[in-house]
Amino acid sequence: MTIVLSRTLASGKLDADVLVAPIGAPASVPTSLASFAPEAATQAARAIALGDFDGKPGSRLLLHPGGTAKIPRVLLVGIGDGLAPSGSAAALRKAFAAAARDPLFERVQSVAVLADLLGTGAALEERVAAATDGLLDGMYRWTMATERRTGAPEKVVFVSVASQGGARVEAGVQRGRAVAQGVTLARDLANAPPNRMSPEDLGKAAMGLAKSHGLDVTVLGPRELARENMHALLAVGDGSDRKARLIVARYTPARRKADPVALVGKGIVYDTGGVCIKPIESMVEMKYDKCGACVVLGAIAAAARLELPVPIVAVIPAAENLISGSAYRASDIIGSRSGKTIEVLNTDAEGRLVLADAIDYAITEFSPRAVVDVATLTGAAYFALGDHSCAIFGTDDALIARLREAGDRAGERAWPLPLTDDYRADVSTPNADVRNTSAWGAGAVAGATFLQRFTRDVSWAHLDVASVSRDRRTPSRGATAFGTRLLVEALAAWPKAAAPRARKRRR
Repeated sequence: MTIVLSRTLASGKLDADVLVAPIGAPASVPTSLASFAPEAATQAARAIALGDFDGKPGSRLLLHPGGTAKIPRVLLVGIGDGLAPSGSAAALRKAFAAAARDPLFERVQSVAVLADLLGTGAALEERVAAATDGLLDGMYRWTMATERRTGAPEKVVFVSVASQGGARVEAGVQRGRAVAQGVTLARDLANAPPNRMSPEDLGKAAMGLAKSHGLDVTVLGPRELARENMHALLAVGDGSDRKARLIVARYTPARRKADPVALVGKGIVYDTGGVCIKPIESMVEMKYDKCGACVVLGAIAAAARLELPVPIVAVIPAAENLISGSAYRASDIIGSRSGKTIEVLNTDAEGRLVLADAIDYAITEFSPRAVVDVATLTGAAYFALGDHSCAIFGTDDALIARLREAGDRAGERAWPLPLTDDYRADVSTPNADVRNTSAWGAGAVAGATFLQRFTRDVSWAHLDVASVSRDRRTPSRGATAFGTRLLVEALAAWPKAAAPRARKRRR
């Protein structure tokens, strides 16, 4: 599918299978709709008068103008207060995504969107970006079926009868498309079944971004991981024949030298729970345990496409947690790159182990100004927050606030949970420096408290996305890539930083 940039057209010159007209509430017939499809404008006025369409979010009405119109269908899409000064771009994106999930979009070849109806001035770019992102989100499909394929439009074009605002519309399309492509990348990787996505395969996917996005990507194999003393990551992956990898992707903007923001993503490509094996109903969804890694790759890819001014390094520990004679065990005491020893009380609490080594690597190798990790870490996050928000923890209130504000703008809400000294005792043990689970509940807090022990004195935040990583309400949609838009939004607004500090590499 191709999204064509804005076209300024004279009335009556548009030829498309369906024209999408976004309309706010209270609903009224826009002048530009009459310019393109006068019969549809008459039908829309009648439907509004009869109360058949109110413009509220989620409302849609399909019209068939007939007559001499070159446009056989007009789809009215309700966007509520999306055009108000306080309107949310995230709500606008959701409205367009819902419209694009209509079965109509599987049958038509070309779609036009009336850009005139999205406003004027500086807000126009943001709204067009949200609409573009929403359309691509709604049309997303992932399947390996060979007998039943779903269609999608070959072309989407944003059109206008006015010459003003063309540059803003084009910029909005470019921006929305870049974000949507990052989200699509994350979803494709997360939805891939475990037999098609090993730690090595995830590394190859990252290497592909080096060519297509200009990133600097390195993949460390078992020997390099041993030299780096990444004992925790290696222990988790030891039960599988498909050995662990550490993926490092760097984005450096042109003429921009500064300490990077480090994004760390949990990449457990499949999780049986290890010797503490999961029940079958939980195990069938464990291909999604790599969603943190996929989100981080999607975010850095989008940042590169958008040419954001902030340097970024993505560090992804990738492993498969299986059962075999070489698998690590509950009651093992293992090492870590930081030098801390870890008592393993549950082999199904493996994500925090691989993140511990990756966070230490990111801090000591790149001296980042901040570290943000993303992980499907705990089922406890789902029981605490349901599937509307992810949990956020951290050591820096300003960083937490920045990420939460970005999440609100992006429609990916992050809700803070406590990270106080009271919980440190819950992951303490006389047998090692730290243990990987707590016996006292608060599982999401315990996971974050464990990770905090490996963050040194760096500004750090942890996003537990286990509750929102896949669409539980519509399972066929698979992974959500929740966190990708949040990170891109936060990185786009990241304050400038001074030149890099001298590296203090730990050996």
